[in-house]
Amino acid sequence: TSSELPVLGKVQLYRTLDSGAAQAGKIDNFTVGSIWGWKYGANTFSLGGMLSQGDTALAYLSGGDTPMFVDNMSSDFVNKNERVWSVRYDRHFADFNLSNLNIMLRYKKGTNIELPEALGGNNLKERSLDSEIRYQVASGVFKSLNIRLRNTIYRNNFASSAHFKDANESRVNLDYSWTF
Repeated sequence: TSSELPVLGKVQLYRTLDSGAAQAGKIDNFTVGSIWGWKYGANTFSLGGMLSQGDTALAYLSGGDTPMFVDNMSSDFVNKNERVWSVRYDRHFADFNLSNLNIMLRYKKGTNIELPEALGGNNLKERSLDSEIRYQVASGVFKSLNIRLRNTIYRNNFASSAHFKDANESRVNLDYSWTF
């Protein structure tokens, strides 16, 4: 195992504004986020943070994934004026001759969330504990098939009328791509 700790990092900046007829309503948000990881052998430890400011949440297409690193199965963590921190651990099992097996554990917490009064008001919080086991088939007819077992425990103090609810979710994802 190497005694060096390679640093892996990413910084994201998004400025969203409305234009034209603004039929979806006002859009005014600036979001900055960063995640930094330290790799030691088969282990990677990451710390991240994100800050959202403006009159609205970060705008993105409904049904899609947010562009931020704090993705989640049960929430988006991009609310108006939200502050998020995240800690993550990844383990790759190549040293056990299982080079295609990986696990991930992640905890995220968002604070200072501002929603309309009907959805809970100000100073709201959300948090999530996520885990994933992923295996990629290395050869044969199913080469490149990714099997992911995912779990999340999500909690918030939003009003019951809010879209995002407390949740315990487990999913099995099968991802397969091929060349035409």
